[in-house]
This record gives sequence, C-alpha cells and structure tokens, in this order.
Amino acid sequence: MTDRTAPASGAEKARVVAELLRAPAAFSAIGDPLVGAFSGGPVNGRQLMLPLTSVLIYAGGMGLNDWADREIDAEERPERPIPSGRLTAGEAFRISTGLIGAGVLVAGLLNGPRGFGRAAVLAATVAAYDTVAKDTPAGAWVMAACRSLNVLLGAGSLRAAVAPALTVGAHTVAVTELSKAEVHGSDPTLPAGVRIAVGAVAAVTPVTGRWSDRPVLNVLGRAGAAVSAYRYLTKTIPPLNRAVAEPTGARIRDAVRSNLGALIPLQAALIARTGNVVPALAVAALEPAQKQVIRRLRGDTT
Repeated sequence: MTDRTAPASGAEKARVVAELLRAPAAFSAIGDPLVGAFSGGPVNGRQLMLPLTSVLIYAGGMGLNDWADREIDAEERPERPIPSGRLTAGEAFRISTGLIGAGVLVAGLLNGPRGFGRAAVLAATVAAYDTVAKDTPAGAWVMAACRSLNVLLGAGSLRAAVAPALTVGAHTVAVTELSKAEVHGSDPTLPAGVRIAVGAVAAVTPVTGRWSDRPVLNVLGRAGAAVSAYRYLTKTIPPLNRAVAEPTGARIRDAVRSNLGALIPLQAALIARTGNVVPALAVAALEPAQKQVIRRLRGDTT
C-alpha cells in the first residue's frame, strides 16, 4: 500500500494562509492611514475605511515576501508554508498578488482616483521591496517608504501628514536594518544604534506635530501622546537591551518582533498629539487585540 497524505481541511488551509500572510502583523498596518487622516484637515468616513486597503496590501506584501524568499527560506526557515510544502509557490503568489490588487481597488472605490493612485504607488513600492530592493543597501529605505506611503494613503492634507509619515518611516528604517541580522545575529553596535533611533523617536513624538485648537483637547492629547510614547519605549528598549548584551539571531529576532509591535503605540501617540484622543485610544486597543490573535494562531510577525 502507498501512504498518502490526506488533503488539508479548510480550517488547516486557512491557518497556513494566515501564517503566510503573518496575520498578527497586519494589525500594525491599520493605524498608518489613520495617522495620516488625523494629521490635518477634516476626516470623513471614507478615510476611516482606508485601513482595509492597508491590511490587504500589507498582508499581500508579506506573502509576496515569502514567495520571493522561498529558496533562501528552504535553507534558513524550512518551517515556513512554501518550503514546508504546505503551500505551493504558485498558490502563495496568487494569494499575495490578489490581495495587493484588491487593496488598490478598494482604495479607488473609497477615495476615487486619488485613493487609487496613492494605493497603486504603495503597492508598487511594496512589490519592489519584496522582489528587488530587499537585499540591497537601499532595502531598509524602500521599506520605510512603504510605511510612509501607507500613512500618506489616509491623508487629507499631504503637507500636514509628511512629518508623521517620516516619523513612522524613521522607526521602520531602524527595525528593517535590525531584521537583517535576525537569522545569523550581529555585533552589539547594530541593536545599540537601533536603541538610539527609537529613543529619539519617542522623545520627539509627544512634543512635535500639529496642536489642537481646543486647550482641553490639546492637554489631553499631549498627555495621551506621552503615555503612548512611554508604551512605545517599554516595547522597544528592553528587547534591544537584551540584544545588545547577547546579539544572537534569536535575541535579534525577539527585538524585531517587539519593535514591529511597537508601531501600534507609536501610531496612537502620533494621533493623540493632535487632540484626537478617542481615535488614538481605538488604535492603542489594537495592541491587546493583536496579542489575542498571536495566541490563537501561534503566528509569527516577522
């Protein structure tokens, strides 16, 4: 008799796809366009729905990343869906590009030609990072451009959104550089440099940016930004300290995961400082929601 592996059930297949797309990490994409939306000018309901575009493009980009890395992953991370044989390369490519395309279409439906154009540029930059730029000296900067463009996706006023977009981009450059060492490790100067960068981001975030015209909201917003910036520091600094002391691949990987999750309190701080306290609280609430999904899926975020 020939042993045959039973086909995966629908639930098992869905879990593998969620692993390919790094489902828990998609929570970090939700707040970016909201940061842009609340950075200046009136906010409409369609802008508040643009996080759907961000999640679709982000998830598709994560899958496309694994498709592009499938040969490297066969050696370094054979447990991932494609090298483990749980998904074929063709399946992963179709799922990923389908999600990215859907994200661009959703942006067009929500925000017309402007939304379509911004999402198309974001999608093209994501694809360029995954397939061309990632392993070049420009890789971290292209990834930062992806994050900054994601912030600008939701902006009513591009001029007002540039500063918070660059703040998110600065965090992203540092974390992306760190992620290059999450397999083989590094010397201590790399996590030490990232520690300086995130410290600077935390210091400037509560005291810069647009102020609310209402004194009470201004005070509440700045206080909320300070609290969120502190939370950002508690997420970023301890694992970086451990990575400095012991810069192995495992320590670096833990620091990368935590620093990716720290985007959520950073987004909350950037929104809160404008006086939009309730939206900031909503974004901050994504952090415990993300933790629940990680527990349920046992999913990775890097």
